[in-house]
Amino acid sequence: MPTVLSTLYPPLIDTFMPAFPYTGPASVTFSVSPYNSWREIKYMHITLVNQKTNQNAFMATLSTEDLPDSTYLINGIWIVPFLDAPEDIFTLNTETNSYTLNIPASLLKNQRKNTVSGDETGNSQKVFTCDYYYKVQIRFDCYPVGTKENDDPGSDMNYLTRNRAYFSE
Repeated sequence: MPTVLSTLYPPLIDTFMPAFPYTGPASVTFSVSPYNSWREIKYMHITLVNQKTNQNAFMATLSTEDLPDSTYLINGIWIVPFLDAPEDIFTLNTETNSYTLNIPASLLKNQRKNTVSGDETGNSQKVFTCDYYYKVQIRFDCYPVGTKENDDPGSDMNYLTRNRAYFSE
């Protein structure tokens, strides 16, 4: 019989969310299952998929200088610390007991000409594509960080495969 290492339940996300802005971050609101404590959650793993093509909308990897502080992008999965995420990325609404995750457009693969702001120079920027449906998935990670050498998600590419027993699904 398999050993269960994780009893994390996935976050609760509404089926339909407000549309993402063309430029700027996309906000996703969710809550933690009542069967889990926010103290158990170490990281969030976020994937963003284009519904039409079923392809990942995130870049596979980015240099650490291009990523928001203390976050990682491994194989197209954006890993964000649950308790130590920067406030412009992750916030708690104490009135509704819900969390808001802001997905920056800088993590996206696609680039479009900046015509929205009236930029006549033709500079490109990363934007959410109009008329696309995106599927956002979030899973939690309760791997006990600090128990082994190289257990930080950014330390090696095998973190996701080596520690999947600690992930919610």
